[in-house]
Amino acid sequence: MLESVSPVSLRVLKTMLRSIQLSFVVLVLLVPGMVPAAEAQTTTATCSPADMTGAWVTQPNGFFTQGPVAGPFGATGVLIFDGATRFGGVASSSFNGHVIFPFGADGSYTLTPDCHLAVFEETLRIRFDGWLANNKTEVLFFEPDATSISINHLQRQNIATCSAQSVGGIWTMVVSGYNIITQGRYASDTHMTLDGKGGLTGTAFVSTDGLITENKYTGTYTVNQDCSMNFQLLEDTGLVLGYYASLFDNTNQFYVISNNEGLVLLGYAKRP
Repeated sequence: MLESVSPVSLRVLKTMLRSIQLSFVVLVLLVPGMVPAAEAQTTTATCSPADMTGAWVTQPNGFFTQGPVAGPFGATGVLIFDGATRFGGVASSSFNGHVIFPFGADGSYTLTPDCHLAVFEETLRIRFDGWLANNKTEVLFFEPDATSISINHLQRQNIATCSAQSVGGIWTMVVSGYNIITQGRYASDTHMTLDGKGGLTGTAFVSTDGLITENKYTGTYTVNQDCSMNFQLLEDTGLVLGYYASLFDNTNQFYVISNNEGLVLLGYAKRP
């Protein structure tokens, strides 16, 4: 039959057949129920309390709407989960500018098969509710309490060892928050070098209630056994800023909070 068709007509016929085949493929992909069952399925994570075993860095932050510490608050620290029902740890906290360090955080937790995590901190009787995410390396939390407007973020610490030497190098750190004394706002972006021996130098661009300045820093740092850190930054203006930090991601990142009275400043830092 094809022998009697001209070469031009044959090419047109083949083009039409290819178009029909392509249209069928598109129809299979778009019409519900026409995709093979094995391709239509999606995977879902399955979790158990054991997935929380070990050390996690935490950084809750938000605003208390009432009570003796009404106002902005934040914390940074390390929590250790036992893989069953309990956790404990230490953080540096600022409640409306009143700094508490060390602040012991102990409580209970549940983790359901669909990766829903609920914790109850027993000192302040604070609840956080959220989900285990990012291949079970992070937790995204919300505080279901009418007196608090707050979130929390946990990161699996994932550090073999830490020391002043292991954190040496270049870091970029951003912080922002409140000056309770002046009722103002503050933010900064600091580029600093840790010398591996406990000393540091750096430069920061700072916004203090919208006034932009560039400041130089010298200072010191220490690394603690639980892979937390303490900073003292001496600004060229004479201002001394203290920070507490919790390392994670194999010492490539840390959460940080100011431990100066009257400040609620939180942020994070990363290597290049």
